[in-house]
Amino acid sequence: MTAILESQEAKNKLQELLNDPKIKNTTVKLVQNTVNDVFNQFYLTRKSILTNMGVGAGVMGTGWYLLPCVTSNTNASVATTTAGAGVFGWNVKRFVNSLFHPPSRNQEQVDLLVSHVTKGDLAQVQNIVGYYLDVNAPNKSDWTPLQAAAYHEHITVLNFLLDAGANVDLADKEERTPLYLAAMNGKSRSTEVLLKAGADINDGGQHGTPLWIAASEGNLESGRLLVRESQMDLNKAHPGARTTPMQAAQRRGHHRFADLLRNAGARDIDAELEAKRQRELALARAREEERIATEIRLGRQARERDEDREINNHLKMTLLRGASSVASAAAPVVVATAPMLCTIQ
Repeated sequence: MTAILESQEAKNKLQELLNDPKIKNTTVKLVQNTVNDVFNQFYLTRKSILTNMGVGAGVMGTGWYLLPCVTSNTNASVATTTAGAGVFGWNVKRFVNSLFHPPSRNQEQVDLLVSHVTKGDLAQVQNIVGYYLDVNAPNKSDWTPLQAAAYHEHITVLNFLLDAGANVDLADKEERTPLYLAAMNGKSRSTEVLLKAGADINDGGQHGTPLWIAASEGNLESGRLLVRESQMDLNKAHPGARTTPMQAAQRRGHHRFADLLRNAGARDIDAELEAKRQRELALARAREEERIATEIRLGRQARERDEDREINNHLKMTLLRGASSVASAAAPVVVATAPMLCTIQ
């Protein structure tokens, strides 16, 4: 009986959780994201194949059903049907292969894709990606399509690549992510799109974080977008330069960017170091002044002692000279009285 009651209580708690609007919204979003991922990975990367399958089926149907109704030319009907069947069959084969093999990384196609991305040619990008090409493959210069789209701020192409499964945090050999390149080049719209796509804002390779490079280049709009992120580490230092974004902005003369960071709560390390230096200087000056004052006091005391010693010596000499004079004056008197005594006798 107790087990039944506990089971019923657990069911009630589960039902309460499921009825919670927050839980419902989270579940719905999770399902939507999963469906979107499946759609992006399955359909968008095979869009051209599926489109060509449809075209082939349409041509085959036209040759098989419509041409005999319009004309009695059997050869044209057979040729059209055969051509449509060939296109349809070829793309069915490609579609089946795509289910069991990873996306293509054909270097020529990848280079061509990045070239079209750089130009912002969405139609060509869609066409090439539709041939089941790996959208994360780099070109010969080690740039991925997403990096090129972010750097040149082709927003429609950028959104398409993200929908097609491009890795938002994939870096090149120099450890530069798409968000880093967007921040470096001052492309605030690219920065905003990548942040919404969940880019890692604190991903700092050998070149520092996106915020550091934005501060170093003085790209204020990108900086405003970055500092709004609650997970942003405002004080993460560059691994090589060992300077924070605040220091990078100040030393490059980007004072408005430094004010932005200061208002966001970043540490002003240079100001802290200067304040520390001033305190140390003040302490050193105080110590020096105290040393000088001590030396003056000791010197004065020494001079006073010397003066006292000289005075005492002078007094002693004076007293000695006075005593000698008195003694010299008293001796003739004694000698002069001696004859008188002899005469009286």
